[in-house]
Amino acid sequence: MFKAYLNSKYNDNEFRQKVRSWEAQQKEFKGDPLFGIYGRHGQSYGNLFNSFLKKGTLHECPSVVMKTVQSTHGSRYPLTELGRQQAHAMNSWFDECFPFPLDYVYGSTHKRASETCFLSILTRLKKKQISQRRIKFLPWRTERNWGVHERFNPKLRDDYMALRKLMHNDPLHIAPERGENLMTLARRSVYPMKKITRERHSKQILYCPGHGENNWMERFVHEHMGEERFMEIERSKNPRDKIHNGSLLIYTCMDPDSGEVSEYYTHWCMIVPWEPQYDIPWTTIDRHAATRTTLTSLEASTEVPKKNIYVCRT
Repeated sequence: MFKAYLNSKYNDNEFRQKVRSWEAQQKEFKGDPLFGIYGRHGQSYGNLFNSFLKKGTLHECPSVVMKTVQSTHGSRYPLTELGRQQAHAMNSWFDECFPFPLDYVYGSTHKRASETCFLSILTRLKKKQISQRRIKFLPWRTERNWGVHERFNPKLRDDYMALRKLMHNDPLHIAPERGENLMTLARRSVYPMKKITRERHSKQILYCPGHGENNWMERFVHEHMGEERFMEIERSKNPRDKIHNGSLLIYTCMDPDSGEVSEYYTHWCMIVPWEPQYDIPWTTIDRHAATRTTLTSLEASTEVPKKNIYVCRT
């Protein structure tokens, strides 16, 4: 289905020539990477535990998973067997549908993300198509800090469920006790990564496997979402609006049809190798450029009477 479409697009000789000519002509170009691939790790013990918790069927949770979640810090959760299969499916997609070399890999130091990183590019590592020196694990690319809920405590179960309800109403700004909210996560993880990629990797192809909430903030930043649009997608029940375990978000500044190159990401798509029905084809990123008319109307609608303006003098 979409895999075949993607495969035909990237294996087309004319498209490859456009990539080479772009690399040759844009020597001094400073912008987003040619391709930025942001992956989510496969299913982990934490994901499996949360699925039982949400259903209210913790008594059915495997004992090894329950013991791990209660006694281990979240950064040490390993992949489940399904998670490893999802990572291998990502590896197969890279082999079959993405023939371009990966210049650099930036991963998370959390165990489930690092396991996914190596399994998803296993074939390329065996064939020595990428040097391990170009694989870097960054501590600030990790998942958000969940504070007092980093380990599951049965005594705090009700507090955790209440927190989840609050976060559903305001996912961007509500933070766990002694933890981070999503906006803090974006400032810590996404924006520094964007700065690094634009300064050092503007003509290259990057693969950044990580965590689901980090991927959400990648979407928030790269697609220039407003809070209303983010809330709409967050609350959607459509499975295609979710970022599933073992999925790949792909951003490019090259138009897949015309080959025209921009300074910024202009198109994105999502690949779920183990569930192709959740794939999203190439979609144009709307940068919401403001015109003179819209700015004038905005200024008129937000005009504040002078009597309500107070100046603080020091």
